[in-house]
Amino acid sequence: MHTAGRDMRLVSIIIPTRNRTQYLRGALESIQEQRFALGGYEIIVVDNGSTDDTRQVVGALNKSGTKEIRYVYDDRPGLHIGRHRGAEVAQGGILLYGDDDIVASPDWVAEIARCYQDSRVGVVGGKIVPCWEAEPLPWVEAFRDYLSLLDVGEGIQQLHTANDMCGCNLSVRRDVLFEVGGFNPDAMPQEFIKYRGDGETALMNKVLWSGYRLVYNGRAIVEHVISPDRLTMDYFKRRAFNQGISNSFTDVRAAHGLDLRDAVRPKGVLSYAYRYVRACKRCIKRCLFWKVPSTNAQKYKEISEELHHSHAQGWAFHRKSLSEDALLLEYVLRDNYLGANGELPI
Repeated sequence: MHTAGRDMRLVSIIIPTRNRTQYLRGALESIQEQRFALGGYEIIVVDNGSTDDTRQVVGALNKSGTKEIRYVYDDRPGLHIGRHRGAEVAQGGILLYGDDDIVASPDWVAEIARCYQDSRVGVVGGKIVPCWEAEPLPWVEAFRDYLSLLDVGEGIQQLHTANDMCGCNLSVRRDVLFEVGGFNPDAMPQEFIKYRGDGETALMNKVLWSGYRLVYNGRAIVEHVISPDRLTMDYFKRRAFNQGISNSFTDVRAAHGLDLRDAVRPKGVLSYAYRYVRACKRCIKRCLFWKVPSTNAQKYKEISEELHHSHAQGWAFHRKSLSEDALLLEYVLRDNYLGANGELPI
């Protein structure tokens, strides 16, 4: 159903965007200039409800650039909507996702594609290096995970955990994406932040648990443009708050046997009780002992504590929202978020 007519050699690059033309132009220009002949590639921009001149920018690049860009408009809120909409219209068998504020190296597509020669590979990601628009303060490097930066080596290696992948330089076989149920919710407009989920992390886990391999290629490189407003404590605290929401989302689904290995075990009272108790333990651990991802946490202890507090606030916000909104709980417990099933209950 989802693979008919798709060319397994063709790479479909999907860029979801919303009101970000100040960066989108540079991202698309770098993607139009890829050095990749084998199989070819297409570019798809999914406009997730922009009110700026996104459509006009894409139109202008279609006239001036060397590679056509397909424009798709879908104003339903949520990054997962844009990701799935792009997958639905893609003609390629490999889906390559990038953020609208990346600058891709010339061999980005070629390096991603070469890793799919092994049919057991379901997902391939690459290196994400910073392009600073302002000089970062020394503490920023200690908490670089909040900036979606990734470097786990120079060569090609198999990965075994979902945490070593990042959505702004991530590819997946199209048939595998639909087989495992797609992305969970991710970034949201602020007014809908309670609907945030665990995004590509859940997808990576589902791919792993389905028996496919995750591969990292250190030569598939993108630069991630880091604007000055992302180098502030307010931004890092907001990211920690959002991560608290994501972790709560994960824990609630785990307590109900979703997105985990336990979901394939025989259903029954004892099996459900086991999953529920284990998920409750994970919830307590997250709230009391959650640590920021930093090798220099002691050096910046005060910052670590602030981020820990923000994370706990996000977790508590999500739990309070669940207790007050039955539709939110229904949303969190959906089997998947593909197609109309991904729409918010608003």
